[in-house]
Amino acid sequence: MPGLKDLAARYKDQGLVLIGVHTANGGEQMAGFVEKQGIDYPVAIDRPGKLTVGAFAVDSFPDYYVVDRGGNLRVADLQNGALEATVQMLLAEPAPSSLPTELTEAAERAVRKDKRLLVLLGGDDDRAAFNQVSRLDRALRRELSNEYETVPAPLGGPLAAALGVTATEATALALDARGAPLGSIAMGGLDRDRLWAFAREHKVASADAELILARALAQATQEKKRVLVHLGAPW
Repeated sequence: MPGLKDLAARYKDQGLVLIGVHTANGGEQMAGFVEKQGIDYPVAIDRPGKLTVGAFAVDSFPDYYVVDRGGNLRVADLQNGALEATVQMLLAEPAPSSLPTELTEAAERAVRKDKRLLVLLGGDDDRAAFNQVSRLDRALRRELSNEYETVPAPLGGPLAAALGVTATEATALALDARGAPLGSIAMGGLDRDRLWAFAREHKVASADAELILARALAQATQEKKRVLVHLGAPW
């Protein structure tokens, strides 16, 4: 793994920003050390020593916390050997879209719960007809609830304009959690089978549990750690 200076220089043009935090203990020597080492990224002192350390529950040094382009803490308590691979993974992700205000809260929930967004553009009658289709099938209703954050909005309103939707008929629009469009379907004449196919086509792909476990075991072996497996529902 390259040193932090090399890492910062290597990925700077791709969007990596590196920020160092020094504990208050020995902080008076920090400026001299930074100058001597030729460190050109920002380094702060954590005064009185419990602000950053306490907020991130730091229990060892050095420790790394990686934040994505959307400002979300994605990886905590990261060890040296996994730092560059994690940086590469997050830099490879697309930059977050500039979400309309009406989608912000739903998008935050979608990120936390690994869901998609489902925007229902139409009037009250259109949404009622859409809901009636989903209510006829308990499994379909559960699929929509588990996989999508639903946002109602009028057709031709500000949200439709912000999303670039020019449809003249009621439309259900699937988006990823960053607001990128995935597909749409007319709500008029919608039936169970078409809605099932649409919901399944655009939901978040299921993770490969065996692959995730294998990677975790390999990393734990390298770093002489245990693996904690949490078994539960995705949400």
